[in-house]
Amino acid sequence: MAALANDRLLRALARQPVDRPPVWIMRQAGRYLPEYRAVRERAGDFLTLCQTPELACEVTLQPVDRFGLDAAIIFSDILTIPHAMGLGLHFVAGEGPRLEHPLRDARAIEALHVPDPEAELGYVMDALRLTRRELGGRVPLIGFAGSPWTLATYMVEGGSSREFATIKAMLYDRPELLERLLAKLADATAAYLNAQVAAGAQVLQVFDTWGGVLEPDAYHRFSLAPMRRIVEGLVRHADGRPVPVILFTKNGGQYLEALADTGADALGLDWTTDIAAARRRVGDRVALQGNLDPCALYAAPDTVARETTRVLERAGDAPGHVFNLGHGVHPAIDPEHVRVMVDTVKARGQAGGQYRRNREWTRIAQRRGGSGASLRCRGRTASAGSRFVPPARHCVYFMAPDGRCRPLNRGAIRAHSRPFAVRCATSAAPPRGAPRPRPGRRATWACRRPASAGTRAGPRRGRRSGARAGRPG
Repeated sequence: MAALANDRLLRALARQPVDRPPVWIMRQAGRYLPEYRAVRERAGDFLTLCQTPELACEVTLQPVDRFGLDAAIIFSDILTIPHAMGLGLHFVAGEGPRLEHPLRDARAIEALHVPDPEAELGYVMDALRLTRRELGGRVPLIGFAGSPWTLATYMVEGGSSREFATIKAMLYDRPELLERLLAKLADATAAYLNAQVAAGAQVLQVFDTWGGVLEPDAYHRFSLAPMRRIVEGLVRHADGRPVPVILFTKNGGQYLEALADTGADALGLDWTTDIAAARRRVGDRVALQGNLDPCALYAAPDTVARETTRVLERAGDAPGHVFNLGHGVHPAIDPEHVRVMVDTVKARGQAGGQYRRNREWTRIAQRRGGSGASLRCRGRTASAGSRFVPPARHCVYFMAPDGRCRPLNRGAIRAHSRPFAVRCATSAAPPRGAPRPRPGRRATWACRRPASAGTRAGPRRGRRSGARAGRPG
């Protein structure tokens, strides 16, 4: 497998500093894209599109190619597991998914088998392998599944529902029967997700779309507990690096602390949860993903940019934020409004990042051969070639001879034969107009705080630090 050129998502999910929040979109490959609609017409129907690896790969790559997103998510459906269990999945125009054999009694539930992912869901694995190869290491590939409770709602109701009357009757009348169904689905889902990792998925997300319709005690017992069982059964390392797990419960903001205790790496937030309050509640235990209201994309482009900026500012400057919508993108959304949202997130890095407080810039000029350079930041010093652990909420970056600002992975100060600059801050992009260092000179610079959202940060020459050049001013 090719090495990742863009691992921004993986670093954010590991709560490591990044130059800007990574951005991807739930349902990013979908009907709002004209190129998707063309492939869907060629396929004939949705299920054929999902079950044809070449077509699934093609539509998976479409939004990555169009918007330059930081991740691809495999094109599939959460109901592949019920279909593989023999419930007869089909889609009705204007109504959504339908299952021909809904589960209504203990005999039907006991007769369910846990499908073999490679044998009965092999088309998903083939699509993952093909997509991972076609991506060529550009961005990570996300695999996913529905939560056991969400799958059970469709399997018992026979399709989409507003009241969930049948499954809630089972929940109250025969809770032990429902728990047996959920346990079987949890085991099937863990096996399915592990097979996705083996086929090339580098991140996993569990969609708990209907967990929010449960009252609190029922949520912990019938939604949260099965998801915890899944997380405990997942493969967490592949290709020499961790495989992060994201849990997303729609309308589940009141359960964030409990979700953070499952062992997941990140929590998805819908738009009804204040992301700043969520961060205060869970601290740095997990990364947070979200959470722009999808309906904001119906607004004018300048409003889309403003609302996107508001979410970024509410998320704050702590490591561990992945920008996303609070749920899937709607079919009627204008793709150009999605582009405005994505470009606004990207502009945070170009304009000094999402971190708007004043930051020190330490420029180090290094003689040819890389000897004698050192970085001093808040009382800590590191020389070229040494390891440097930056202060909290800081990361070390260098400006390479090609003019690009790059992160120093794991804080290693690397020697270059030409002068380079080092930034001790939370964003990789240099301030606009920041001068190149000259050999033998060190000075401290600071970013000017923008006057308003969206204003590009400009450089402000700081006071020279006198006899001990390089000390933060």
